[in-house]
Formats: sequence, structure tokens, C-alpha cells
Amino acid sequence: MSRQGMPPAGVEMDDVRVYTGTLIADLVLQEAHSLKDRRKPLRALVQRLRNHDFSVAQVGPADLMRRVFLAISVVSMLVVPVLYCAVAEIKLRK
Repeated sequence: MSRQGMPPAGVEMDDVRVYTGTLIADLVLQEAHSLKDRRKPLRALVQRLRNHDFSVAQVGPADLMRRVFLAISVVSMLVVPVLYCAVAEIKLRK
């Protein structure tokens, strides 16, 4: 769909498929000894994901100093961004 909410020319609504992907990332920030230490790398990661049209939210307990839980999601008419989210999940588990 285009940004105005209309399907591209020549595409019937019956032909529209929407793919979604969701990832809950449990990240460990080894070097974080204060909230200030964890803010910089976390902000950079969130900005990089948002630059690629992912939605990102910090979930889970906020008082843990070295652990961060991020919910990352994407909705697309193409399967590629959803696969990108799945590959990220596999890489994070290693």
C-alpha cells in the first residue's frame, strides 16, 4: 500500500498480503554501570532500527542496569523486512 492508504495501481484488494514480524530481544549491556552508560548504545540501536522502518519499544523491567528488553515489530507488504527480523532473532540467540 502507498502512504496514503491506497493500494498501488493495478492491484486489487484481494491480492494484497500483509506480513508481520515481532521480536522480543533480551539484551545484555556488559559495560553499563549506570543508566547513563546504557542510554547511549540503546539509543543508537533503537535509531538504527527505526531508520529501517521497524517499531521499537522498551518493555520489561526498567530498573535492571545491564539488561534491556526491546519489542521490535514490522508490518510490510514484502516478506523481506519480516525475514530480516527473523534473522536478527537467530543472531541474537547465538
